[in-house]
Amino acid sequence: MPRPRKENLDYFPFDVDFFSDKKIKRVRAKFGTNGIVVYLYLLCEIYHNGYCIEYDDDLILDISDEFNLSENATMQIMNYLFSRSLLRSIPAGSVKIITAESVQRRYQEAKKVSIKKMNGAFSRDIIVDERIWLLQAEETESFIKVRPAGGFSGENERYSGKNESRSEKKHTKESKEKESKVKENKEKESKEVCAQEIPCLDGSFDVDESFLSELTHTFPELDVEKSLNALRIFLLSNPEKQRDHGSVRGQILWWLSGDEERGKYRRNKPVSGNDGAYDLELFEKMSVLDEEW
Repeated sequence: MPRPRKENLDYFPFDVDFFSDKKIKRVRAKFGTNGIVVYLYLLCEIYHNGYCIEYDDDLILDISDEFNLSENATMQIMNYLFSRSLLRSIPAGSVKIITAESVQRRYQEAKKVSIKKMNGAFSRDIIVDERIWLLQAEETESFIKVRPAGGFSGENERYSGKNESRSEKKHTKESKEKESKVKENKEKESKEVCAQEIPCLDGSFDVDESFLSELTHTFPELDVEKSLNALRIFLLSNPEKQRDHGSVRGQILWWLSGDEERGKYRRNKPVSGNDGAYDLELFEKMSVLDEEW
């Protein structure tokens, strides 16, 4: 029986112009070195597993523990990475998966080099899930075979072992501590006062005082509450622009970043007559999941 091809990577290509990339510069400007190391950590975890990784509470806790960050700070960085399309969070059945077009391009390029070095040895096809394989057919290498979602038996079968290497490093005691911590944080968050409600497809997203404080810290020159109110009004007037609950954080970061860059709602600055007006055509192009801005 042929030996299956190894799907994960031992190394991955790293662009020498990495720090010249405008998106990377913005991450560093917002979060300093924390933003950069979290992004690189995620890339390493993804390639260690293949071309994607499951997005769950354990991942947030692992990153927070690794770099001594709060869970909210970690989620804030990750949501910003999603909003800048450096990474994408994609639903696949009952789980969420982190990947990106750029991640998959580097992945298949690394596999292509590896195959050449082995002179085609163990050249069985690599099967990928069409729900999360983002490259077009013309961009996909011949050894990558895209399988329809129906071709996988069970919703989570494809991903059930994705984070196995990470979980194996954790002891039972640590897992229990994490579960307790997650529960405690969720209970705490549920008790926090809602400062703003953003309309979404499945109800509303509560911007609590903790998240509002983080946004104020991230956008110090912006009147965050006025900007959020403008977003709320816009989404109420344009319900087709509303996102699902899990994508609202990224939408908020995108909106506030745009207001900041355009100089809207600056603190201690008089509001001009058209500060509350938004170009619908500009917003039409907005997508937290787009590859380019």
